[in-house]
Amino acid sequence: MLFAIARDPGTIFTCWSIDWPTIFAKTMPVDRQVHLRVYRADAVEEKSVAVEPMAGYCYISVSRPRGSYHVGIGYYQPADVWHSVAVSADVSMPPDKVTEGVDVDLATIPFHVRFQRLLDLFGAANGDALATVISRFQTRALSSGRYEKLSPEQRKILRLGDVA
Repeated sequence: MLFAIARDPGTIFTCWSIDWPTIFAKTMPVDRQVHLRVYRADAVEEKSVAVEPMAGYCYISVSRPRGSYHVGIGYYQPADVWHSVAVSADVSMPPDKVTEGVDVDLATIPFHVRFQRLLDLFGAANGDALATVISRFQTRALSSGRYEKLSPEQRKILRLGDVA
């Protein structure tokens, strides 16, 4: 088993659990080493690193933040023939920069209230998604000084969602 995960935008953490004595019972690698090979999404090998097989883990630097990689572990025997022992799942690297803030609509949707009841309460507002309509209502209703101005029906709606 070979596991790989992005540690940061430029590093993949790999760990493995492999029965090396069984694998090397009949033949040893020509260079007496085990290698991790890092492949980009386009199947190009980006890097090969010799590792201590009994260590069970390794950090590998990669060149592409936001890139996609997978890692293979194996050995050479003879010198120009690769023997793959395990391959990781794909690893998606995070971006190297923090994205700018984006406005989002968040809403508390009461799961105990039927969908039809929510539609009856909020209505179909000019093609907007129900969650967007609920979010805008909750934002307006809970902004400073506005709660007191709500009608009894609007307060009831907030209580249904456990927002008020």
